[in-house]
Amino acid sequence: MPRCIAILAIGLVALGSASVHADGIVAGGGGVDPHGSAQISTWVISAVNGGVTRPPGVSSCTPWALFDGSTFGGQTANPVTIDPATGLPATIYFRTCGTILQFVYVGPQDPIDLSRAAYQKVASLLPHPEVTFSPPIDKMVVNIETWLGVTPSPPITATASIPGLSATVTAQATDIEWATGSQVAGDTTVTTCLPWGSTESSRSGCAWTPAYPSVGKVTGTNDLRYHGTVTIIWNVTWQASNGESGALGDLRTTTPVEMGVLEIQTIGGG
Repeated sequence: MPRCIAILAIGLVALGSASVHADGIVAGGGGVDPHGSAQISTWVISAVNGGVTRPPGVSSCTPWALFDGSTFGGQTANPVTIDPATGLPATIYFRTCGTILQFVYVGPQDPIDLSRAAYQKVASLLPHPEVTFSPPIDKMVVNIETWLGVTPSPPITATASIPGLSATVTAQATDIEWATGSQVAGDTTVTTCLPWGSTESSRSGCAWTPAYPSVGKVTGTNDLRYHGTVTIIWNVTWQASNGESGALGDLRTTTPVEMGVLEIQTIGGG
């Protein structure tokens, strides 16, 4: 048996099973061959930098591949071993980084844990609403319909992966929520519409007709502004490479808006 495969067998007996955390992906634990020909580790889901660290001075590594002893000139090896600490099966993968072989073994992993790792990345990438109004935000008028437009955003995706398994999380905008900031009982306080509205028409229902000017007794503030918000609601789902999928609920991104509403006074003649 070639020396690198013998090293792997020794390493697998010494290592415990991979532990799981839900905030990303990294390989940790394990040991390094003292002769420098192979690095051996378990795969741990705990950070977002991908896997076994690339050796210093090496610019690239081959993709992770299922372990097969015949690759190294030996007999075909079973890529699945049993972790003596847990009795659970673990699958062996390898890659080549320059002249260094890196090995990991991956114990049973639930794709939902990978999806949670990708979820954190998606949540960090979601844009806040970029909004425009017609009439302009500081020149709205009582009893005149105001239209809201939000800059469109495509679905946001991120993928978390370990050797043999990946999960892709997608956030899709489903609704726009416009909170007016009115403090008057019975007045419109929230308008919900579909992405992405328009400043050229009341498209998708993104419209509000102010009933009162932006004075203190209506807004609860002294700056002659309605203090509202515009929120994008994102539906989040995940799809794993093994065919499993699921939902991760909603995420919300919000932009505060301060709206000035004028009242046009008319003077009648005799």
